[in-house]
Amino acid sequence: MNSNLDLEKQVAVDEEWLANRVLELQKQVAEQQREIASLTNNRDECAAVFKMDRDHELTGPHAECGCPSCNLRGEIEHQKSNYQELERDAKKMLAERDSTIQRLQEALEKIADWKLPDVTDREGNPSSYEVEWGSNGARHYFRQIAREALAAKEGE
Repeated sequence: MNSNLDLEKQVAVDEEWLANRVLELQKQVAEQQREIASLTNNRDECAAVFKMDRDHELTGPHAECGCPSCNLRGEIEHQKSNYQELERDAKKMLAERDSTIQRLQEALEKIADWKLPDVTDREGNPSSYEVEWGSNGARHYFRQIAREALAAKEGE
């Protein structure tokens, strides 16, 4: 019974940690979005100040041009790339968290159902697990389910 409580506590701790990490990543994403908006605004202001001609606007940023607009375009692309990387990382972490929660939940359900595997006696006749392995064997079976679920969680 304590194993169930320990497993539930560990799931709660893991969920809280993952939720906090997701919040951190969301804050980073929001900051990146603000930077992108600021840089986009600066680029638009520079374009108005320098009145870049149509050909220059169509060519995009290029190395020999040091104008603020071209520099800002490069910075915007860099920030977009950072944002996309953060978004991928956040999605990966959420998928890992969901997978971990699923495995831990499956282990808890097995333990809660207390369904032992089918076994046979020495003569090959169907028998109950407790008869063949005793109450300690049954307890060990369910402890092993919990240990394997926790080991898989810690291995991530």
